[in-house]
Amino acid sequence: MAVNETARGQIVTFYSYKGGTGRTMALANVAWILASQGLQVLVVDWDLESPGLHRYFHPFLRDKELRATPGVIEMIWDYSIATMQRNRDEDSQELLTGHAKIQRRAVSLNWDFSHGGVIDFVAAGQQDSAYSRLVSTFDWANFYERQGGASFIDAVRAQMRAEYDVVLIDSRTGLSDVAGICTVQLPDLVVNCFTMSTQSIRGAAAVARSIRSQRPDDPPLLLPVPMRVEDAELRKLETGRDLVRAEFAPFLDHLSDSAAARYWNTIEVPYRAFYAYEEILAAFGDRPEQVGTLLAAYEQLASVVTGGRVTTLHPMPEEDRRRSLTEFERSRLTAEQAVLVSYASADRLWAEWITDQLEEAGLRVDRRAVDVPLRAGGRAEFDRAVGGASRVLAVLTRHYAGTSLAAEVWKTASSRDQLGGGGLLVPLRVDESRPPVPYSDRSPVDLTDVDPSTARTRLLEAAGASAVAVGGRAVGRFPGPFPAVSNVRQHGTPFVGRAAQLEALRDRLTAAPDSATQVVHGLGGVGKTQLAAEYALRFGRDYDLVWWIPADSEDRIRGGLADLGQAMGLGTGGGADAVRRVLDALRRGGPDRRWLIIMDNANEPTRGTRALLPQGPGHVLLTTRDQSWSEYATATELTVFDRAESVQLLRDRVRGLTDDEATQVAEKLGDLPLAVEQGAAYLRATAMQVDRYLASLDTPGLLRILDGRQSAGYSKALAATWLVTLAQLRSEKPAAARLLELCSFYAPEPIPVAMLTGDRFASFMAPFDPTLTDPILQGLVTAELGRYGLAQVDAENNSVRIHRLVQVVIQDQLDDADEARRQAQSLLAAASPRDPDKPVNWPRYAELWPHVRPSGLHLSSMDEARQLVVDIVRYLYRRGDYDTSRALAQESLAGWRDTDDDDPTKLRMRFHLANVLRAQSHFDQAYEIDRDVYDRQRRIFGEEHLYTLMTARSLGADLRAQGLYHEAEAQDRRTLELSVRTFGDDSGRTLIAENNLAVSLRLVGDFRGAALLDQHIHERRQARFGEEDPSTLASASNYGRGLRDTGELWRSHSVLQRTYAVQQKVIGADHPETLRTAKELALTQRQLGRFADAHRLIERTVVRYQRVLGGEHADTLSAEMALATTWSAVGDNQTALRVARRLRDGYNEVLGETHAITLACLNNLGVLLRKQGGHVQARDLAQRVRDQLLATLGERHPHTLLATLNLANDLFALGDRDTALLLDTTAYVELTRALGAEHPDTLSASVNLALSRLATESEADAGRALYDEAFGQLVQLFGGDNPRVVQARQRERANAYIEPALL
Repeated sequence: MAVNETARGQIVTFYSYKGGTGRTMALANVAWILASQGLQVLVVDWDLESPGLHRYFHPFLRDKELRATPGVIEMIWDYSIATMQRNRDEDSQELLTGHAKIQRRAVSLNWDFSHGGVIDFVAAGQQDSAYSRLVSTFDWANFYERQGGASFIDAVRAQMRAEYDVVLIDSRTGLSDVAGICTVQLPDLVVNCFTMSTQSIRGAAAVARSIRSQRPDDPPLLLPVPMRVEDAELRKLETGRDLVRAEFAPFLDHLSDSAAARYWNTIEVPYRAFYAYEEILAAFGDRPEQVGTLLAAYEQLASVVTGGRVTTLHPMPEEDRRRSLTEFERSRLTAEQAVLVSYASADRLWAEWITDQLEEAGLRVDRRAVDVPLRAGGRAEFDRAVGGASRVLAVLTRHYAGTSLAAEVWKTASSRDQLGGGGLLVPLRVDESRPPVPYSDRSPVDLTDVDPSTARTRLLEAAGASAVAVGGRAVGRFPGPFPAVSNVRQHGTPFVGRAAQLEALRDRLTAAPDSATQVVHGLGGVGKTQLAAEYALRFGRDYDLVWWIPADSEDRIRGGLADLGQAMGLGTGGGADAVRRVLDALRRGGPDRRWLIIMDNANEPTRGTRALLPQGPGHVLLTTRDQSWSEYATATELTVFDRAESVQLLRDRVRGLTDDEATQVAEKLGDLPLAVEQGAAYLRATAMQVDRYLASLDTPGLLRILDGRQSAGYSKALAATWLVTLAQLRSEKPAAARLLELCSFYAPEPIPVAMLTGDRFASFMAPFDPTLTDPILQGLVTAELGRYGLAQVDAENNSVRIHRLVQVVIQDQLDDADEARRQAQSLLAAASPRDPDKPVNWPRYAELWPHVRPSGLHLSSMDEARQLVVDIVRYLYRRGDYDTSRALAQESLAGWRDTDDDDPTKLRMRFHLANVLRAQSHFDQAYEIDRDVYDRQRRIFGEEHLYTLMTARSLGADLRAQGLYHEAEAQDRRTLELSVRTFGDDSGRTLIAENNLAVSLRLVGDFRGAALLDQHIHERRQARFGEEDPSTLASASNYGRGLRDTGELWRSHSVLQRTYAVQQKVIGADHPETLRTAKELALTQRQLGRFADAHRLIERTVVRYQRVLGGEHADTLSAEMALATTWSAVGDNQTALRVARRLRDGYNEVLGETHAITLACLNNLGVLLRKQGGHVQARDLAQRVRDQLLATLGERHPHTLLATLNLANDLFALGDRDTALLLDTTAYVELTRALGAEHPDTLSASVNLALSRLATESEADAGRALYDEAFGQLVQLFGGDNPRVVQARQRERANAYIEPALL
């Protein structure tokens, strides 16, 4: 009846036979209580015909009416449509897994639970005009009969259990397909809610009996809960209680009489009229620790559901409870005048907070920006708003005081104030600026340098409002400090214009539900990046996390997400594992509940790029030149400046410029923001007269350049501004001009200034400025680029960045482009930290990597350049970004095709490529590369050289992957011998070689030797690196596996359980090493007979494997094979068979039909067929497996002997007792020799042999003696209740699964 204390992912359905029981309210309150104590809770509104769960959470949902929040029905429709569109070759399991990720539909409640608790909510569906049609027209019969609906719901179940501690499902009432899903297929526990009427009681009891009949082998536990209990008629109530206990007694038969009585005395939910009018959570409606309240009843219910793990609501401050309670209650409508909040768009965040506080106090608020251009007729409307407001609150800042419309507002409000006796115009001071006249003639209400509570009190007093909240919930936050997790920096120059676009963008993002994505698209140079940066700076304080990601390639996006994961404390590393961790953390919220991700300069919206868009309680702002993004998200086209914006920017930047002059320049430059900005920088730097500047843009030479060499992507006006500036720079600062030319070959991303200094830099600059040997003078060259507006210089981060269009224009007119590119490559190569295996160097590689492809470094013939590329391939591999590492290695090798194949750098690149290919399960390709590289390195360097030994270790791994275990053992022994001779016994490289040998020993069947070596490696690493070092933990996992192989199951369980717990903390639950340990632990649990624990753990682990490594990875297949065996162990042999058959095809594809691991899968499939009674088919499989294992592993390998045992089982069942006896004898004798007489597998073989002898008259006496001896040993080893012992007691023959080691 209870959630196991250490279990994760229990599913609880709240059901009622009839409506009106208070079922949904009970679920919502139990969810809140569990989350308050730190549990990760998912609540799902599966009442498709009458959804209402969201009403209890509406104060904490952004999309309160679910107008834009898809849910369950969309998930099911999407899967249904996908099955109809699926190609025959498409993997059905991948289809299931992809569409079953219900957590993608979840939104997190906006509440900061203690201890890290979370409530994620999945709606029934998007509540728009199409919802009822989606529900009413869905064909449930077709879904189950033709589209694999049952398997899909099973996949949803597995996903939910893997991701959450507790899943609470609100079910449809009555009897229906949907109710059956929720009460029969999904839950571990059903909370059966009913009122005290006879119809409700008996209907609920009938449903309980139906649930049990539909799941006879593994029924969900049933929890009968009387609801809406009134005590006005005590006699009738007691009669009803008697009926309840009689009807539901069969469902509490696992409890003692006293426990059942205690249950009935505590589990009742009373009726309270206070809750009849609004959907209010009792966590806010009742005071804590009071007897007889709804809250107390729900706490009792939560205690029973969790087996006493959670017994009470974690207390919240009384002030928070009272304030939140008002957000549930309806407030009476009033016809009061509005309070006008007047502000400049740069101060929108303050205006939002002010508006929220006033609305929470019951006032009607009209919020208007004074610097947004007014539409036709807008000025009259604005004047009416000022003239009719009950108060005018002016958010007084330097931005506000600098607008002409603000002066009009001030003048009108001041006039009204004088006529009305004062108090109407209230200036609010929110920054440290000194306001000019006329804004300085009134004392402002100061909201700066005070805490939010004090600021709120001052604001409400100034507005004449009550300090008691009467309704509404603030969306914006008090404008405090910028979030700690952020990589967004301040502009180098003040931002100008775009007020209307920023206001509209903010409106769309705050009005949208969670996971809102907004796209800003437009031509190059219109300021998309600057707009996104300004949004982040203006509104970043409203988020917990703000992160900028260059999005011009999938590689860059994955790298940016991986960097974010490190900043969030999710661990180091990159690649698919890190990206999935980050996307999952963003989706679920947690400490960083509200986030802003800016994805800058995205290319076309490919499926891969779209899959990397974060989902969850945050916002994505994406900039792009590709208009097709508008098909996937709300999009806004950004065009050129309004003329007024161009004039404002020019006059702000260039002192003394008149309106007429600024207008002429703006017109000449076409109001293109980037051109206007650069023109302003040039005029400021040179003090040139405007007429001369305009004339320089029309010189014949420049026009010829533009006509003859212009590239696509920029306008002539834009190119002209830069070419004029570049000519001036070459004349006055030739070294700075040369630096700009070199930087045009890098990415339009931050370039480390450290890369643009040093002796090599000085040598390249010497022809232009011989004095640049002085490091101080070198730094001044970079500053010149910023002064002329040709680059953004970030002094804080010591980097320089050049716009991509500037780079294109400069490269277009270079006469020595090849030499300039070579020098740029040389500077980049010289900046290498030269050791990618040290995580301390990864930040530097992360800075250099974006510039590799743009500069063509990977195609360079320079040794130093190639070495950096090799290092970056290794760096990407170490971070786990296999796709990017592989792509860069292959591109580079393609460019090095003309280089001698014996070139050492080329050989190292191929070695690293093989590592990546092996990690991605491309074993044949990895082997071919390593074999060739090893032979060449041994010939060139000798076999004791470091490079040769590194490749030798990899070659051993390749041989294992090929199934050539004995060859791999010989290779690994030789490599270990050479490593000891070269590096010594204590070297970390020697320990790696020992680890590889241990893996090979296990695969060739020397389980004892492997376990001893694993123990030795673990002890050495523990002493050298510490208990929590990742390599120590990996060796501990190997040792735990070795203990199971040698039959020490209890010690194996202890080591693996401890290792798994530490790995989750140190390297994360999704790390491949953690998943490997989880799989091994589950297999040990299964062998110990703890089937339910094993099944829960491996089911969760398979979901993580599929998410982290993909469905076709060899490690994922291995985990799924383990899952199939636990499905069978818990009684679902049909599902086990279905999984095993699919895995057979997967292994054939990945490893080949004759690989030992593929044969292990076939062996296990045969076991499942045998358990179904399919002995003929099982015999044929067992014969094939045994014959091939004899050929590849040998007759004495434990796996060959287990296959022999299984073949004997089939022959015995089919009546060939003599051959079965012969094979049983062989299996027993050889397993005793290989594993020892007390090994569990040997004891199983001895029981089988005894049964074969008992079936043979001449051997019966020997059979009885052997049986008694074996059975006694099994009881001594496992105890009397172990399934293996029970099977032997019933004289059933034992089957044997094969559990191959990971490669």
